[in-house]
Amino acid sequence: MANGVLKCPQCGTPYLIVSYNPPALQLLDRLTYLTSKVARVGAIISVSTIVIVAGTTVIAMSTVYAAYAVEQFAGRDVFMLLYGDDITKWSVWAWMELPLIPVAVRLLYVISQRHY
Repeated sequence: MANGVLKCPQCGTPYLIVSYNPPALQLLDRLTYLTSKVARVGAIISVSTIVIVAGTTVIAMSTVYAAYAVEQFAGRDVFMLLYGDDITKWSVWAWMELPLIPVAVRLLYVISQRHY
């Protein structure tokens, strides 16, 4: 059994299985093959969707938190000068820099805790 071949336990002769492979068995073999492929693709798509949704949620929450933090830190007037009141008119830079604020705050906290 070490090499995957089933043998007779008494004499060690490999088993020989004769099959005529009827059409019903061929159909079931193909169905099993297709089902396993579809299941793999479905699993990959499911995991990818979960990762994308989770990542998008984290970025969106980080952006909201950072916008609130900037508004509280700099004041409403400065926030309106920087970003404006319409979120759809924000520049690409706003969408790239705002989610990094919570990451930077957390990173600085972790770094500051290491030195003490």
